[in-house]
Amino acid sequence: MEGFKYMAPGPGNSMSSTKNKPMPAADFSTPEDRLGVIPRAVSCLFDSVGADTSRRFNIRCSFVQIYKEQAYDLLNPTSIVMAGGAESQRRNAKPGQVAAGALRMRWSKTEDFYLENLFKVECGSAEEVMNAFKHGVQNKMMASHRLNAASSRSHCLFTLYIDSSPMGSPNEVISSRLSLVDLAGSERGSSTGATEGRLRDESVAINKSLFTLRQVITCLTTSQAHADAAATAQAAGGPAPPPGFSHIPYRDSKLTQLLKNSLGGNSLTMMIACLAPVDTFYEENLSTLDYASRTKRITNQVAVNEDPKTKLIRELRAEVAFLRHQLAVLQGTQPGVAAMMMQGSGPGPGSGTKSGIPQAPRAGGSRGGPP
Repeated sequence: MEGFKYMAPGPGNSMSSTKNKPMPAADFSTPEDRLGVIPRAVSCLFDSVGADTSRRFNIRCSFVQIYKEQAYDLLNPTSIVMAGGAESQRRNAKPGQVAAGALRMRWSKTEDFYLENLFKVECGSAEEVMNAFKHGVQNKMMASHRLNAASSRSHCLFTLYIDSSPMGSPNEVISSRLSLVDLAGSERGSSTGATEGRLRDESVAINKSLFTLRQVITCLTTSQAHADAAATAQAAGGPAPPPGFSHIPYRDSKLTQLLKNSLGGNSLTMMIACLAPVDTFYEENLSTLDYASRTKRITNQVAVNEDPKTKLIRELRAEVAFLRHQLAVLQGTQPGVAAMMMQGSGPGPGSGTKSGIPQAPRAGGSRGGPP
């Protein structure tokens, strides 16, 4: 996803460290033609924003790391310092507890699942976004094991928040979100050598969150298949199929909580499956392909994210434009009737009408008056 090359721990390399143990460090001198998905997506986004001169854009970014079921803000210096200063608490945090420096997961009706006090950096160019991204990459948890000299020990979510409005109407805001997710790969202790200590605990946390993600995907695909089968049976007049899953276990992992909108909400989602071209990893490749095939069967209902007041204003403007068009057509075909309507002439034949044309009811409904 990043496209950066990592330098393995060794003498002469400049790298970050955790608890006096060196970690692999990213090399940001990667040529442009070798960059990964995230740098290319950021560049493409700002190219599109620069080409649109009819709207005003405000872009912010955040960078979250999910390490051992704890969410850390990679762009907030305070969170990083607290996490680094209480490393033993972070590594030994029990499920359900919030470690030092970690962010609390919250839920609201408007935002769904979100991280409290998440730091969002406002960026005016692709270079500023990439600078923030590189700063976060330097704070990621990395380690070396038997199969990978630079192994990511966490899941990372780099999110871009895009708010746009027309130049002449700054209050009509449309909000969008681009989430770029880098999932850590599943691991077998017998293959990686992570059979004890910190690496084992990290592998267990990674595999647990990926298992929960698999459960969520399975429930969503089963529910989607049941809905399709029920619609087909109803159209054919046959019996309804047995019910599918009514509960989606989003809450079982922080990863699935943060990916709820991407998996089964109001989003267009693309999954890139990474395979190893080696017979040794046949089962892992098969499991990854099963992930991808199930994800492909999920259908989301995509809609524009806009403020309810903005939506009402837009609909009323469209209705006014439609009524003006009808009035213009009426003026061309029946000039006399149209003129009477414009002048507010007296009532014509029929109750509650003017010139024989029914009138729209007033707001608040009809009220009884004196006889």
